[in-house]
Amino acid sequence: MKQFYETYHKNEKLSLLVREIGWTNNMLIVSQTKTEEEKEFYIKITAREIYPNINEHIRDYYLFEFLGLKDNYSEYNFKKAILTN
Repeated sequence: MKQFYETYHKNEKLSLLVREIGWTNNMLIVSQTKTEEEKEFYIKITAREIYPNINEHIRDYYLFEFLGLKDNYSEYNFKKAILTN
């Protein structure tokens, strides 16, 4: 409850949106998103598509091992590898 309150109490736009979806989806969105834009996106799509469980649709990581990049790489090299593959 505290995390929910702290996340939405200062954002009027999001505090109105969260009323459109269920508690479980709200808590999944709060715990698995970082930015307000990300939260807004998932709240809107959940309300529009009436997802019973948004957890199946939130993507919180990507695997880019197929790019063959070293541990430390520049954004330029990352973009180049994405476009190449």
